[in-house]
Amino acid sequence: MIVSNVPNCAKNPELTALKKALVEVRSAHFTGLKLSRIVAYALGDGDATSRSTFESYGPSMTKPGERKPVSGWLPSAQYAERVDDASAALPKPKTKEAPASERWAIMSGVRPDGRAFAKAWKEGADAVTINVTKAHNEVHARLDAALQAQIWELERRAAAQEATCAA
Repeated sequence: MIVSNVPNCAKNPELTALKKALVEVRSAHFTGLKLSRIVAYALGDGDATSRSTFESYGPSMTKPGERKPVSGWLPSAQYAERVDDASAALPKPKTKEAPASERWAIMSGVRPDGRAFAKAWKEGADAVTINVTKAHNEVHARLDAALQAQIWELERRAAAQEATCAA
């Protein structure tokens, strides 16, 4: 699935943050806690103080020229540490009793040739399947698919909102 450029992207900072997080996941420039902080920030995880510290100093949370982090902010999920935690980035249904058509499923693994893959899908009227075939490892593959699902949901909501406004 190719993530489209929706005109509302400039108006929607949440969508912009998710797309930036997806770029970081694919680049594997950051790993571990730094990548988890990038994803957590994009998903709105963390309190206002930790998020403003992130905005000021980036995922390393350190002032330029210093080694010690400004804050010990830890996201509620270590999105880039374990395969199961990478699934936390999947969109959540609005209620626990939501129909199956609002729920996302995800699977991932490593092929015999060593290539990691992941697949996220949603069934129902607005069925969609997201396949990730190129990733540095299984955690990154799963995180990539989960972030693409988040972006898809935001773009779908934005399109529905535009259609409602136009009507």
